[in-house]
This record gives sequence, structure tokens and C-alpha cells, in this order.
Amino acid sequence: MKVIYIDDNKNNLALMGSVVRAMKPPVEFLGTDSVDSFLSYADDSDSLYIIDFTLDGILGDVLYEKLLDIHKCARVIITSAGYISDLKDIFLRFDHKPIAITDRFGAIDIIRKELVESDVQHK
Repeated sequence: MKVIYIDDNKNNLALMGSVVRAMKPPVEFLGTDSVDSFLSYADDSDSLYIIDFTLDGILGDVLYEKLLDIHKCARVIITSAGYISDLKDIFLRFDHKPIAITDRFGAIDIIRKELVESDVQHK
């Protein structure tokens, strides 16, 4: 599995990167604070995308829409430190919804669950 994460907070990038890279089985992690880099990583693979909603210069729903232009069925987690219930309303306009809107720790739990499910499917 590959996790592609965008956040303009370097500390959050470092924390998420160290946690994800330590997971078993190994997970490829690509973290960036650049919208262009994030979108360049997007493809039709089974990657899991994590978008921090409050990026400097672009809101998460705008970036989500750009990502869906590249990968229509992208599996995306939207993270935010607050206002999660308000954010859910913002994403109602999309036919393809994020798999979760949560904080970073919720995102980590989702990655762990997906790893367990993936491991069970491969056995």
C-alpha cells in the first residue's frame, strides 16, 4: 500500500511519515507540502490519499476536486484539527465521497485497519 499525504505543517508531515513507515507490513509513504507534488503522485493505483483540509493557499475540497479529475475513484481521507462536522457538509456536493473526515490520529487508525484487511485478503 502507498500513502500519499499533503500537509503544510512540517511537524505533521514528519510525524505521519514516521508512524506510517513503521507499520507492518511496510507501507510506502510520500509526504509533501506542495500541491503540484501531491498531484504529480496521483495515479490510478490503489494509493490512499490524505489531504489536510487547511492547507496554505488552497482548501481541501478544491484539492480533492483536482485529485478526482486525475483519479475518479481515489480513496481519500480528509484531516482537520477541528470543525469535522462542518467539513462533512462541504463534501456532500461530490458524487465520490472521502472515505473519512477525521483528525490525523483517526487517519492512522484507518491506515492500520486497511493494512489488516489487506493482509487477511492476501492469506
